Amino acid sequence: MVSVSCVSDTVSAALIGAAAGLVGAITGSLLTFYFNRVRERDEFKQRWDRDRLDAFATFHISANGAYRKLLAARHALENQEADTDQPCWLAIEAFEQMHQDSETVTLLAGPRGQPVRRWAREMREALRPLADETRERRAIASQQAVGCASLFREARDNFIIAVQDELEIKHSPGSLAADPEYQAPSAEALATTDVGQR
Repeated sequence: MVSVSCVSDTVSAALIGAAAGLVGAITGSLLTFYFNRVRERDEFKQRWDRDRLDAFATFHISANGAYRKLLAARHALENQEADTDQPCWLAIEAFEQMHQDSETVTLLAGPRGQPVRRWAREMREALRPLADETRERRAIASQQAVGCASLFREARDNFIIAVQDELEIKHSPGSLAADPEYQAPSAEALATTDVGQR
């Protein structure tokens, strides 16, 4: 009887030890899985934010290029320069590139009312009358051209702010700015100077 009781106690102790070990292993596995998922999610968000910032910066650069080239074409048309074909051709090509880059912004920014997407659209639409005048080789009224330039600069400034807010460039830890491998551009770097006043 004593030997059966000892064996029973030994088996019980072994089972309790095995169960405790199993629970510990399962808990450890679950915690490891959870922390790996959190880390992977954070890494994915940083990569996604970096890809979106690259697309937004590409659009910003092409928009500024289109703006400058459209103003150069306008100047050539206004002054009835001998060779208006080249500046007009370059301006239209730049505007088409801006339009193409805006499609990428549309895909990555979210719904139509999302601020980054809205201000990208406003930038494009502000330049449309200048692009139309360049295509048709005619100069629109100076007051209208000044209005287009002013609308573009305002939309561009708001686009920069919207991008920074969307990607939390100047905000809290866990944002793209917290990625040690990433150097976020300053507002000055994004807002390259252009022809005319800002």
